[in-house]
Amino acid sequence: MSCGPRPQAYPFDDLPHTPIPRGRVVIAVVPVVLLVLIAWL
Repeated sequence: MSCGPRPQAYPFDDLPHTPIPRGRVVIAVVPVVLLVLIAWL
């Protein structure tokens, strides 16, 4: 894996490196929570 700049395949790289928006965190956490609930059931 090269440490150079990533290809423009990632639309989020257009933004400066800032803390991850809370909305993106929720989108990433919701599927995990659903998988955990399904595993418990």
